[in-house]
Amino acid sequence: MENEDITPSIEKKLIETQVLKDIVLESSSDCLKILDTEGRLQFMNFNGMCTMEIDDFSQIKHQYWWNLWGDENKTLVKNAVNKALTGEVTEFSAYCETAKGTPKWWHVTITPVALEKGDVYQLLSISKDITELKLSEAKIKNQNIILEDKVRYRTEELLQKNIELEKRNKELAMFNHIASHDLQEPLRKINFFSKLILENSDLDDKANIYLNRILDANQRMRNLIESLQKFSSAKDINQVLEDCNLNELINYTSEYCKEYHDSVNFKIEFHDLPTIKGPKVIITQLIINLIENAIKYRKENVPLQIKISSETLSQEQINFPTNPSIKTFYKIKIADNGIGFDNQYRYQIFEPFKKLHSKDEYAGTGMGLAICKTIMENINGWIEAESDIQEGSNFYLYFPKGN
Repeated sequence: MENEDITPSIEKKLIETQVLKDIVLESSSDCLKILDTEGRLQFMNFNGMCTMEIDDFSQIKHQYWWNLWGDENKTLVKNAVNKALTGEVTEFSAYCETAKGTPKWWHVTITPVALEKGDVYQLLSISKDITELKLSEAKIKNQNIILEDKVRYRTEELLQKNIELEKRNKELAMFNHIASHDLQEPLRKINFFSKLILENSDLDDKANIYLNRILDANQRMRNLIESLQKFSSAKDINQVLEDCNLNELINYTSEYCKEYHDSVNFKIEFHDLPTIKGPKVIITQLIINLIENAIKYRKENVPLQIKISSETLSQEQINFPTNPSIKTFYKIKIADNGIGFDNQYRYQIFEPFKKLHSKDEYAGTGMGLAICKTIMENINGWIEAESDIQEGSNFYLYFPKGN
């Protein structure tokens, strides 16, 4: 009597358990399969059949599962099944086309299902479609190969350019030595014979003035050559730095430019400019280049006005690359009321041989501002400009304070 009461209850629980198991298996979006202890297919969920593009499971039921993986993966799958039959969860990833030939990559987990005493009586295989992941990995790998090729090419290019640069630097050093020596000799002769004329000839005042100008220009050229030699050969920039009072340098520059441009009506306004660190002769040449640039590009029939002012900036207030050890800069503004230029060319004007006007309009080599840029960079400074056509130009020089 008791057995008759118990049996329906057990059967009911078994049915409920099977229903629950079916619900769990069918609810998974992955391809779920049940294998017997021989490795043969016993069940595949509906989503798995869809993913594998299998229309009729009965056609593959009871087949050895590894036979569906192709010859290249047959051994891999068989070994994984045998390992799982020992009671160990196993995993692997492999390529396998669907029943209709769609290429797929799968990550497979095989879980042994055992009785209470530990005997494995079936295997649960979960195959997750990782095709998109594999394609992404392949794409990334391909991009990495392309990137590595580009880096390799760029590295080889940079090495070649470094070799060329080293060669050019050696040639430049030789040229600097030869040119300096060859230039000094005629300058010494000009100086010698000019002095002879002054000392041994009865010249009028005007001729004396002109000869003295020749001697001054000659001495300035000799000083410039010597300074360039020191500047180009110095391994440490601090070896050639000296105090440069900008008020004195601009006074000198103003007088110098008036001598060579006596027909030009121009005025330079400045006051309370700082003393900066730099090679004095070269900083003087820098200022001369900028003043002469303003003179060259002045407006016709309009007196040229050049205004020079200064302010002190902290490193946080600047927006150009600099040595982090330099905390403060002097910002020198040189503003003129000349013809200006299109502001889109504010960077190109500092490139060597870059000219915004034809040779017929304005003479020159296009090297003046490029030289200014090189000078500023070599003393850990910076130069930039802004302008509008017919609205004048502003040049900004940034000198390290206490370099």
